[in-house]
This record gives sequence, structure tokens and C-alpha cells, in this order.
Amino acid sequence: MNIWDWFTTTAPAGAIINALGLGALAALFASDRIITRGQHARRVADIEAAHRAVMVERDARYQELKESRNYYREARIVERDRADKVTDQLAEALELARLNTQLLQSLNEATREATI
Repeated sequence: MNIWDWFTTTAPAGAIINALGLGALAALFASDRIITRGQHARRVADIEAAHRAVMVERDARYQELKESRNYYREARIVERDRADKVTDQLAEALELARLNTQLLQSLNEATREATI
């Protein structure tokens, strides 16, 4: 006797349908087309953990960028202060040079008048 013939003659139709439905349901669970609440909760927890890790890494990179930006900002301020100081010193030196030139010209004229 054939197994198929034996199964179809001895098993009621409702049982066959239930067995096929449960087999299809088991196949859907096995292929992850249907997931349980526990699987869903684990997937959500994994996604949240990955998101937290990405946020921690992003915050660390932002902090590094912020520190770098602050370092360059402070360096630029120091450089600008030095440039302003040098500019002021140069202006003062030019003014002193003008005064010295004027003084020497006045002394030169005074010595010419005294010798005449």
C-alpha cells in the first residue's frame, strides 16, 4: 500500500488541512517571515543599542572637532594680537623716525645759520 493512499484514506480532511496549515506556519516561522514578540523585542533592542553606539561615537567626534576648533580659534586670536602689537610697534617706530628726521633737519639748519 502506498503511504499517500494510506494517509488520505485514514486521516480526516480537517486534520490534513490543519497539518498543512501548521506546516506552512512552521515554514513561515523558520524562514523569519513571521517573528515572535521575543524576536521582535530582541531586534528592537539590537537596533537601539546600535543607535546608542552611533550616537556615542558621533558625540565623541563632535567633541574632538569642538576642541580642535577652539584650539585654532585661540591660536588665531593670539596671532591677531601679535600682529596688532607688531603693527603698533611699526607705527611707533615710523613716528619716531619722522621725529628723528625732523630733529636732524632742524639741527642741520641751525648749524648752517650759526656758521653763516
